[in-house]
Amino acid sequence: MLEDMVIDGLDVPKDASAPVDRVGELLQRIASGEQAALARLYDLLSPRVFGLILHRGLDRDGGEEVLEAVFVDVWTTAWRFDPVAEAGREWVLAIAERHAAEAAGRPAGDDQPMLRRERRGAAPTADAPPADERTREEVPPLRTRSTVLTRISGTPRLPPVDAATAAQAPPGVPWTAPDSVDAEESFVEPAPTTATIQAVERRNWTRGVVGLVAAVVLLVAVGFAVATLNEYVNRPPEVAALQQIQDAPDSQTATEELTDGGAATAHWAPSVGRAVVEATGLPAIDRDRTFELWLLRDGDEIPAGTFRAGADGAATVLLKGELAPGDTIVMTVEPAGGAPEGEASGERIVEIPTD
Repeated sequence: MLEDMVIDGLDVPKDASAPVDRVGELLQRIASGEQAALARLYDLLSPRVFGLILHRGLDRDGGEEVLEAVFVDVWTTAWRFDPVAEAGREWVLAIAERHAAEAAGRPAGDDQPMLRRERRGAAPTADAPPADERTREEVPPLRTRSTVLTRISGTPRLPPVDAATAAQAPPGVPWTAPDSVDAEESFVEPAPTTATIQAVERRNWTRGVVGLVAAVVLLVAVGFAVATLNEYVNRPPEVAALQQIQDAPDSQTATEELTDGGAATAHWAPSVGRAVVEATGLPAIDRDRTFELWLLRDGDEIPAGTFRAGADGAATVLLKGELAPGDTIVMTVEPAGGAPEGEASGERIVEIPTD
């Protein structure tokens, strides 16, 4: 079943009767001072007019200025439109062609034979530009619509003149108004079309998504930074001391094998005065036993802390007390809690000289 269609401002009824010139009807309403009709006309033809302007060699910035001028011109001269002799769309495009030609710096009549000739029922002429060149559409920026409607609110419309005078002027050429013409009263801008509202909503939705993504990225970055800082601040004492020793310019290390086949490495730095022992392959011991470190100094055994190894037989231990030059680090196995008399009683399983 055929439905009514709107093609280039013409309503094509489903019963194939004569099309209705919707653009022409809007021009007659504009001529009577209905500013909402101009807003509707802009929504209907601005993509076609903007495409024609850009096709004439203007850039988008210049094209926007010309587009504004075209619809302001339509507002001031709509009274000259003759619905019997002219098609509304072609009348508007004639104005657009003249403004585009003037802005491009060439004679306004170069491409106007088609625009001037296209009255109702007329056939295209041989010198007319290809239809696809004249009908290419370019969507103008949303701000241009508001600018046009703001400008016409303070722009006077030209009053009607006698038919003989109007017939002498070619389409799209403005007539100079008498000095007595008053400006139109201000008006409230008509509500934007559905297409305009949808375009704004899509733009706002896109901005919202971009903002949300940026916020998520920022939160992830901040969370990672906080976690990293927290991990650094809450490092175990032995890890922090080992890092301090390794960063010192006089850092030294020494490794010795355990009696049971493992190994122990001592890290120290005279400028730091502390020592850390890293051990691997420590022997398994009962729960009532513990490993104890000692500093052997001038024949004396100075307790330096007890510890237990992990399930894998590894341990990193910060020695208690300050390491002196020439000390030997000794590891023994003692009763839980350490040697009861404060002197090593168990077997020495490793000795690491630091001199």
